[in-house]
Amino acid sequence: MVNPAKTSEQIFNAIESGVGYSSDKTLAKYFDASRSTIWHWARTGRLPSPIKITDGSTRWSNNAIKQHQRVLEQSHGRVKEAKV
Repeated sequence: MVNPAKTSEQIFNAIESGVGYSSDKTLAKYFDASRSTIWHWARTGRLPSPIKITDGSTRWSNNAIKQHQRVLEQSHGRVKEAKV
């Protein structure tokens, strides 16, 4: 039986393709950073603002993450690469 949980590779592919939404925990793995760093980056504009889904659930649009990365790369050089 196949485990229904998504693998890191599947999650990273979703971010790379701009499909779906990711949590701070997922983005921390993707950028090889801490969860607090992800929130700091969101507050300082290094990442787009997250979307509050419910009271206990906040997510970032994978499409917005990719678009924001492209803008930063064009204006400031390379951003921290994802650890895949």
